[in-house]
Amino acid sequence: MSALLDISASELRSRFGNTRADGSLGDLLKAKCHELYRKPPSETEITSWNQSLPALAEALDDFGLGHLVMFIELDMPPWPEQADVILAGPGHDNGRPVFTLVELKQWTDFEVLPSGRVMAGWKQGGPASKQHPWGQVTGHARYLAELYAVLDHDSFSSAVFLHNATDDFMQRLRNFGDGRNSTMFGAGELADFAEFLKGRYSDGSSAGARRMLLNARVRQSEALLKRVAAEFDETADKRFVLIGEQQEAHELVAQKVKELEGSERKAAVIVHGRAGTGKTAIALKLAGEYFLQDEGVYYWTWHQAFREALKKNSGLSDGDAKQIFRSPREKKITNRNMRLSATVSICDEAHRLEERTSLRSHSRESDQIDDILWTSRVHVFFVDDDQQMKTTEIGTVDRLRSELEERHVSVDVIELETQFRSAGTREYIDWVRRMVGHEPKAPELWRQREDFKLWIAERPQEVERILRAVAGRGDRYRMTAGLCWKSTDDGFGFVEIGDWRKQWNLEQASGDGPKSIEWGWKEGGWKQIGCVHTAQGLDWEWAGVIIGRDLVLRDTLATPLPENNTNVPTYANRPDDRRISEKLIRNAYYVLMTRGMKGMVIYAEDNLLRAELRGLVEPLPLPEGAEPEDKWERLRRKLPQETIDVVYEAQRAGSALPHKGLDYVPGHHSEYAWRDQLIAVLPDGLGHEAALEAETAYAEAGWTARRESDWDPESLRSALLSRLAQD
Repeated sequence: MSALLDISASELRSRFGNTRADGSLGDLLKAKCHELYRKPPSETEITSWNQSLPALAEALDDFGLGHLVMFIELDMPPWPEQADVILAGPGHDNGRPVFTLVELKQWTDFEVLPSGRVMAGWKQGGPASKQHPWGQVTGHARYLAELYAVLDHDSFSSAVFLHNATDDFMQRLRNFGDGRNSTMFGAGELADFAEFLKGRYSDGSSAGARRMLLNARVRQSEALLKRVAAEFDETADKRFVLIGEQQEAHELVAQKVKELEGSERKAAVIVHGRAGTGKTAIALKLAGEYFLQDEGVYYWTWHQAFREALKKNSGLSDGDAKQIFRSPREKKITNRNMRLSATVSICDEAHRLEERTSLRSHSRESDQIDDILWTSRVHVFFVDDDQQMKTTEIGTVDRLRSELEERHVSVDVIELETQFRSAGTREYIDWVRRMVGHEPKAPELWRQREDFKLWIAERPQEVERILRAVAGRGDRYRMTAGLCWKSTDDGFGFVEIGDWRKQWNLEQASGDGPKSIEWGWKEGGWKQIGCVHTAQGLDWEWAGVIIGRDLVLRDTLATPLPENNTNVPTYANRPDDRRISEKLIRNAYYVLMTRGMKGMVIYAEDNLLRAELRGLVEPLPLPEGAEPEDKWERLRRKLPQETIDVVYEAQRAGSALPHKGLDYVPGHHSEYAWRDQLIAVLPDGLGHEAALEAETAYAEAGWTARRESDWDPESLRSALLSRLAQD
């Protein structure tokens, strides 16, 4: 647990009693904010610290609760904001620790906006669009209870302290929105505030409560499918908790439904966010709420595998699940019974919308947008421009907005920024985007985190071993691969690399696991490998990716090769169209490399790309139980990174290695020919580290390979084996 400062109310009052005038508390917290959260606070935040925190500390001290510890700006990862204050102290149950979240507001006036939010004003700032304070504090409290186990019980509550607010202001605020029967307190309600807190806290030491909160650890989020059923069960407790822009998107949809009741108009909300920003959580939250309210709701999703996973994990009857979770390719969408038959149409994976449609009498002038608009007045489209998989897909934010406005549909766009997958680290998502080439900037060195691990495997077998070793009790893991391998006519296929192969994309269940559309969530799915079409939309605690030869390193860039991919057209003589195919390959690996919640294991079949990746990731010891099984891998693990870097740099530059022996000959071989020839005579998986050992052994034996005719594979192999035997 992290907070800018933990201090008793009485000590804060005595140390910073003049902070309203000299700003001393704000200066201290500003420095700590830079140190802990690596970001500068806004001037509004600093003003709030100097005004609101002393007001709360003085009130607590006057209540006789000066012994309570104030945790100021408590971290709420991965959400970039912090909770204002958590009060920690002894409760009435034998001093059992009690905690209270207090949100502080300087508001002195507000007006209600059409969006349902408020335009708030205060003495030192504003106006600004804000969420109702009670909605904000309850949302934060639910999120904190999910985040920290010590707050997930009845000893945790929440309140709002508006220390500038008049009685008239408080009455207006309570009469609006979520304000009724809430624990909000204004400047004239200190007696009520004191009664509320004294009913929770007793006299005595706060040391135990302080220690408990300081030692609290963030709980790992559960994989999405473990929470689906709760959204459709009105008795369930553990539902998705929305916060920040997620909550804003949710509120905006509810507002549109209310606005268009009885109207002929249509409205759309486009929710745009990268992988792991919680798009599907919002979509399922909306679907569950409207289902439980007996309102019509459709949940459109393109991937059959993801759709079946939602159906089977929703806890709904087969009939209800089939009615809600639907494919946009259904031919009955446009029949008369479907017209405006739902209150809300939810399009998850709307980036997969296609320009052509097999519906509406095969009209060339209609597309899947028209089909979806047929079913409802309010539509929600969840989009990530970098997750399109086919050249016929049109669901980018700009294209979707334009198409909807042409159809006279009002459009609002919400941007999701916070990362909830990959242990909430946006840095990893940025690293992936740069690595696959979605952004021009080169990825920086990935530094390992306690809550998210990243391994670069040297052999595909190592991916399996690491995943099995790290997957704890209850954790799920899956392996995926790029679309570089084909299935046979009987529906069976294998990912094959050297002498290693593993079943993938089974059309029917077998001893190697369930069929592909159930692979991501059904027992035994770990026995086979999935692809982007069966993995998109899902996540697991641990995930492995095999990057095939459709993504290789050329110069310093990860370069897609459509000719090595079975899913995209190559467009060999049409550069502009080829670039589209290249982007689809980048998209696929971006999706696959963002499926892990606790960690990822990546293997690249291309030797140069694998060496590049290894240099971009801080080394991490293999977990217990994942040690190499043979001499070749043990040798490779012993080689220092400096040695690998020297070889890699020489290869990338196409220059001579930094010692006598194997040279690159300009104009005689292709840039990578000598490397390919060398690797061809070595056991699979040795890569460039072994190339250095082999070249040295070759030179020591008295041979120099400067022309293609000089190659003697058997002699080279013998020399290498002899050298290894001496280690």
